[in-house]
Amino acid sequence: MKTTNPDLTHLKSSRWSSLECNLSMFYHGSAGSRISADKIPLYVIWRIDSGSVTVTDQNGVATNATPGHWLLIPADFRRSHFFQGEAIIWSAHFWIGWSGHIPLFLLDHVLVRPVLQWTELTRASDELSRLAGPAEDDTLARQLSFQEKKWAWFSAFCQTLMRDGFTPTQPVSHDKRVVQALRILERPVYFTQIPYEQITETTGLGRVQIDRLFMQHLGRSPKQVHEDFLFRQIVQTLLTSDRPLKQIAAGADFRQLTNFCRWFKRCAGISPKEFRQQKNSF
Repeated sequence: MKTTNPDLTHLKSSRWSSLECNLSMFYHGSAGSRISADKIPLYVIWRIDSGSVTVTDQNGVATNATPGHWLLIPADFRRSHFFQGEAIIWSAHFWIGWSGHIPLFLLDHVLVRPVLQWTELTRASDELSRLAGPAEDDTLARQLSFQEKKWAWFSAFCQTLMRDGFTPTQPVSHDKRVVQALRILERPVYFTQIPYEQITETTGLGRVQIDRLFMQHLGRSPKQVHEDFLFRQIVQTLLTSDRPLKQIAAGADFRQLTNFCRWFKRCAGISPKEFRQQKNSF
């Protein structure tokens, strides 16, 4: 989707408050030689420093990236990938988008670009890597510096894609009651059942009216929106913690670990154990 870059500076601050940015994980080192397949609700980006990677989408279309190239995988993109040749990569899993799980950049295919074309992003990534270190070195000054570099990285990512011709989406003007319902659905707690009773009390709408408004404004049901958000929370937990799967499942209100694993595999294409093994192999 390539058009002229929009002017987003006119947006009111209240509209910008619905923009979400989260850098779940970044890493620079060996990728190992392995085949894996998954779909996660985050953007994934790799800079190939040595070796190569082949990404194959669900339609069998393969994209290859070699040293000196960036490869960007869209959020919610089902694919398999294979690193080979002692691959060394700079890698990040991240999210940037609007409330309601609307990505800031709507991409429908894997992007490969030369590092020399995305120089600003390359510099920002290297600056972020320089701040990586052991937990015992985690001082306030270092944390403040990291936050500064993190936001500089997000800025570089957005500027890079816009210069490449990609148009950022804009926040959708939702019915006030949809916004209220989204705030309930997207709160940072785990639950598998949609709290229709709380949404009804807050919005003054019945369940049928809520479902109709969501389809009208978001094109998705409350159940779909909630599942996207719950899945994103669990992926974040798997990426950033070593909590046992049974504990994560119980915290997400799954009574049986097998049900949790089945649900995760339906969403991601692989089991949570396999997903965690991929993360730990970095």
